[in-house]
Amino acid sequence: MMDTVATLKGLRCPQCGSEDLDAKGKAGSMGKEVAGAFFGGAIANLAMSSSASKNTETVPLAYVCRSCKHKFQSPPLAAPQEDVLSAPCTISFTRVSSFVGALAAQVVYLNGVNCGAVKNGATITLQTSNRWNTMFVTDQYGVAFKSVYRFEAVPGGTVAVRFKRKFVE
Repeated sequence: MMDTVATLKGLRCPQCGSEDLDAKGKAGSMGKEVAGAFFGGAIANLAMSSSASKNTETVPLAYVCRSCKHKFQSPPLAAPQEDVLSAPCTISFTRVSSFVGALAAQVVYLNGVNCGAVKNGATITLQTSNRWNTMFVTDQYGVAFKSVYRFEAVPGGTVAVRFKRKFVE
Protein backbone atom coordinates (compact mmCIF):
# COMPACT_ATOMS: atom_id res chain seq x y z
CA MET A 1 0.00 0.00 0.00
CA MET A 2 1.36 3.43 -0.93
CA ASP A 3 1.47 6.32 1.55
CA THR A 4 -0.71 9.32 0.81
CA VAL A 5 1.19 12.33 -0.53
CA ALA A 6 -0.20 15.62 0.81
CA THR A 7 -0.85 18.62 -1.42
CA LEU A 8 -2.50 22.02 -1.30
CA LYS A 9 -2.77 22.13 -5.11
CA GLY A 10 -6.45 21.98 -5.93
CA LEU A 11 -7.59 23.28 -2.54
CA ARG A 12 -10.54 25.59 -3.25
CA CYS A 13 -12.65 28.06 -1.35
CA PRO A 14 -15.90 26.27 -0.40
CA GLN A 15 -17.85 29.50 -1.00
CA CYS A 16 -16.66 30.69 -4.45
CA GLY A 17 -14.40 27.87 -5.72
CA SER A 18 -11.28 30.04 -6.08
CA GLU A 19 -7.82 28.51 -5.63
CA ASP A 20 -6.35 31.93 -4.74
CA LEU A 21 -5.93 31.35 -0.99
CA ASP A 22 -3.78 32.70 1.82
CA ALA A 23 -2.68 30.31 4.57
CA LYS A 24 -3.42 31.78 8.00
CA GLY A 25 -1.92 28.94 10.06
CA LYS A 26 -3.37 26.73 12.76
CA ALA A 27 -6.98 27.29 13.76
CA GLY A 28 -7.22 29.61 16.78
CA SER A 29 -3.62 30.72 16.42
CA MET A 30 -4.36 34.46 16.21
CA GLY A 31 -5.94 34.41 19.67
CA LYS A 32 -2.96 32.55 21.13
CA GLU A 33 -0.58 35.11 19.65
CA VAL A 34 -2.47 38.04 21.18
CA ALA A 35 -2.84 36.30 24.56
CA GLY A 36 0.84 35.34 24.64
CA ALA A 37 1.96 38.88 23.92
CA PHE A 38 -0.45 40.30 26.49
CA PHE A 39 0.13 37.85 29.34
CA GLY A 40 3.76 36.88 29.19
CA GLY A 41 5.91 38.61 26.62
CA ALA A 42 9.27 36.89 26.15
CA ILE A 43 8.64 34.16 28.76
CA ALA A 44 5.39 33.09 27.04
CA ASN A 45 7.17 33.19 23.65
CA LEU A 46 9.81 30.75 24.90
CA ALA A 47 7.19 28.40 26.34
CA MET A 48 5.20 28.48 23.08
CA SER A 49 8.41 27.95 21.08
CA SER A 50 9.20 24.85 23.10
CA SER A 51 5.76 23.33 22.46
CA ALA A 52 5.84 24.34 18.79
CA SER A 53 9.06 22.42 18.22
CA LYS A 54 7.42 19.21 19.49
CA ASN A 55 4.24 19.48 17.39
CA THR A 56 4.67 17.56 14.14
CA GLU A 57 1.11 16.43 13.48
CA THR A 58 -1.05 17.20 10.48
CA VAL A 59 -4.14 19.17 11.46
CA PRO A 60 -6.66 21.23 9.51
CA LEU A 61 -5.26 24.68 8.82
CA ALA A 62 -7.03 28.01 8.45
CA TYR A 63 -7.21 29.73 5.06
CA VAL A 64 -8.81 32.89 3.71
CA CYS A 65 -9.94 33.24 0.10
CA ARG A 66 -8.31 36.19 -1.60
CA SER A 67 -11.29 36.50 -3.96
CA CYS A 68 -14.28 36.53 -1.62
CA LYS A 69 -12.53 36.83 1.82
CA HIS A 70 -14.27 33.66 3.08
CA LYS A 71 -12.41 32.03 6.00
CA PHE A 72 -12.37 28.24 6.29
CA GLN A 73 -10.37 25.27 7.56
CA SER A 74 -9.13 22.26 5.65
CA PRO A 75 -6.63 19.46 6.02
CA PRO A 76 -4.25 18.93 3.10
CA LEU A 77 -5.58 17.02 0.10
CA ALA A 78 -4.25 13.73 -1.30
CA ALA A 79 -2.10 14.34 -4.38
CA PRO A 80 -3.33 12.60 -7.53
CA GLN A 81 -1.09 9.73 -8.64
CA GLU A 82 0.10 11.68 -11.72
CA ASP A 83 1.57 14.36 -9.40
CA VAL A 84 3.58 11.87 -7.30
CA LEU A 85 7.29 11.82 -8.18
CA SER A 86 9.09 8.58 -9.03
CA ALA A 87 11.93 9.62 -6.66
CA PRO A 88 11.76 12.21 -3.87
CA CYS A 89 13.10 15.74 -4.23
CA THR A 90 15.30 17.04 -1.40
CA ILE A 91 14.65 20.49 0.07
CA SER A 92 17.25 22.37 2.08
CA PHE A 93 15.37 24.96 4.18
CA THR A 94 17.51 27.65 5.84
CA ARG A 95 16.18 30.12 8.37
CA VAL A 96 18.46 33.10 7.87
CA SER A 97 19.93 34.32 11.16
CA SER A 98 18.17 37.38 12.58
CA PHE A 99 18.22 39.21 15.90
CA VAL A 100 14.46 39.88 15.70
CA GLY A 101 12.64 36.80 16.97
CA ALA A 102 15.91 34.89 17.44
CA LEU A 103 14.60 32.93 20.45
CA ALA A 104 11.19 32.11 18.97
CA ALA A 105 10.55 28.94 17.02
CA GLN A 106 9.35 29.12 13.45
CA VAL A 107 7.51 26.09 12.13
CA VAL A 108 7.83 24.97 8.51
CA TYR A 109 4.81 23.61 6.65
CA LEU A 110 5.17 21.77 3.35
CA ASN A 111 1.93 21.04 1.49
CA GLY A 112 -0.09 21.64 4.65
CA VAL A 113 1.99 19.22 6.77
CA ASN A 114 3.90 20.42 9.83
CA CYS A 115 7.55 19.51 9.15
CA GLY A 116 8.84 20.84 12.47
CA ALA A 117 10.48 23.89 13.96
CA VAL A 118 13.69 25.45 12.70
CA LYS A 119 15.98 27.46 14.96
CA ASN A 120 17.42 30.86 14.12
CA GLY A 121 20.27 30.45 11.61
CA ALA A 122 19.67 26.70 11.23
CA THR A 123 19.02 24.51 8.19
CA ILE A 124 16.72 21.49 8.01
CA THR A 125 16.45 18.97 5.21
CA LEU A 126 13.04 17.85 3.97
CA GLN A 127 11.88 15.58 1.17
CA THR A 128 8.82 15.79 -1.03
CA SER A 129 7.27 13.25 -3.35
CA ASN A 130 4.84 15.85 -4.68
CA ARG A 131 5.43 17.57 -8.01
CA TRP A 132 3.56 20.77 -7.01
CA ASN A 133 4.59 22.15 -3.62
CA THR A 134 3.49 24.93 -1.30
CA MET A 135 5.63 25.96 1.65
CA PHE A 136 4.86 28.45 4.39
CA VAL A 137 6.17 29.22 7.86
CA THR A 138 4.33 30.03 11.09
CA ASP A 139 5.46 31.75 14.25
CA GLN A 140 5.51 29.88 17.57
CA TYR A 141 1.76 30.46 17.98
CA GLY A 142 0.84 28.95 14.62
CA VAL A 143 0.17 32.22 12.76
CA ALA A 144 1.45 32.04 9.18
CA PHE A 145 3.80 34.68 7.83
CA LYS A 146 2.36 36.29 4.67
CA SER A 147 5.10 34.92 2.40
CA VAL A 148 4.33 31.61 0.63
CA TYR A 149 6.76 29.69 -1.59
CA ARG A 150 5.40 27.55 -4.43
CA PHE A 151 7.62 25.39 -6.60
CA GLU A 152 7.62 22.44 -8.96
CA ALA A 153 9.83 19.56 -7.80
CA VAL A 154 11.58 17.10 -10.08
CA PRO A 155 12.37 13.45 -9.29
CA GLY A 156 15.72 13.21 -7.50
CA GLY A 157 16.15 17.00 -7.62
CA THR A 158 17.21 19.48 -4.97
CA VAL A 159 15.73 22.81 -3.95
CA ALA A 160 17.41 25.37 -1.67
CA VAL A 161 15.03 27.67 0.22
CA ARG A 162 15.99 30.63 2.43
CA PHE A 163 13.59 32.32 4.83
CA LYS A 164 13.86 35.53 6.89
CA ARG A 165 10.26 36.40 7.87
CA LYS A 166 9.64 35.98 4.13
CA PHE A 167 11.10 33.75 1.47
CA VAL A 168 14.28 35.20 -0.05
CA GLU A 169 16.19 34.28 -3.18
